[in-house]
Amino acid sequence: SVTGTGTLASASETLSGIDLSNLNDGTLTLSVIVTDSAGNSASAVTASSTLDTAAPTVTISDDTTGTATGDVLYTFTFNENVTGFTEDDITVSGGTKGTFTAVSGTVYTLVVTPTANSTSNLTVDVAASVATDTAGNPNSAATQSVQVVDTALPSIGISSDKSALKVGETATLTFTLSENSNDFAADDITVTGGSLSGFTGSGTSYTATFTPTANTTSTATINVAANTFTDEAGNHNTAAPQQSISVDTQTPTGHSVTFGDTLYSNAEKTAASFSFSNAEAGANYSYTISSSNGGSNVTGTGTLASASETLSGIDLSNLNDGTLTLSVIVTDSAGNSASAVTASSTLDTAVPTGHSVTFGDTLYSNAEKTAASFSFSNAEAGA
Repeated sequence: SVTGTGTLASASETLSGIDLSNLNDGTLTLSVIVTDSAGNSASAVTASSTLDTAAPTVTISDDTTGTATGDVLYTFTFNENVTGFTEDDITVSGGTKGTFTAVSGTVYTLVVTPTANSTSNLTVDVAASVATDTAGNPNSAATQSVQVVDTALPSIGISSDKSALKVGETATLTFTLSENSNDFAADDITVTGGSLSGFTGSGTSYTATFTPTANTTSTATINVAANTFTDEAGNHNTAAPQQSISVDTQTPTGHSVTFGDTLYSNAEKTAASFSFSNAEAGANYSYTISSSNGGSNVTGTGTLASASETLSGIDLSNLNDGTLTLSVIVTDSAGNSASAVTASSTLDTAVPTGHSVTFGDTLYSNAEKTAASFSFSNAEAGA
């Protein structure tokens, strides 16, 4: 308690500078006994007041458990009524302030929007001495509120192990996410010009096999649209850059080949030829010429300059006489090989031998001179 004595200098004297530091906060009771000069003491007279020296405290809470992906509602709760507390007394990092509401003298709220496309924590502070209680005591600083934030939209990239596909080929596609997803699935992928199979993966890495449509020439596309899957915080993805693959699954068709002659003689055997018809210009070819009676096959390769190109100057010297078979395989620029097309001819380089001739008579008279004759023996029919 605080005590003191003295003598009144006037009937309305004021005593000041009284130190209440050693008293606890609470209701103050003043009790005064006045004793006159004769020594007579009056009954005590009293008065009351309040001692409040405690700084008001404030706590910060929010409505979001775990990771915030959108607006957060913050509540500022003082332990007693305060005045002078405004939105400007709140410091926010990692977001922007929205609606501020004074619910009561002890409760205030503020909506905060986290920074877009960010994973930086959202922090909220209330400094000391920004509001006062009814006794005029300024508040103490609040404990900082830290809220985990993930507003970053997951991205996805698509890659292929092949840029072009031909007949019988497939491509392995890889889908790489910027962060883990629990719901990315094959149905999130859109393809044209082919089909997907064997989809597998988890977290940030997935693969699938792309098989092109048969008998077509096109550009296949693989896409993942925006908002088809989410990250672990619930943020929807951005669209993937399109992946393209050149497709040619058409084999060359409709072409044919013919020998330049139906019969090659000894004089022609080093200058054989054959021609293409309705072939694909720019395609590669390989050919083989064989004989029914053997010998060393004649082979060659090249690239067609036109659809009706003729190859000449082919040497058949190492083939034996017989039926010639020309077999040609055409391969287009994508690497698709057609079935072999064929043509036939005859190689006959043998000089006729073993035959003879005789006159029909050993003597021709004047009467016979206009009707002479001779005959073949062991000659080659058709020669």
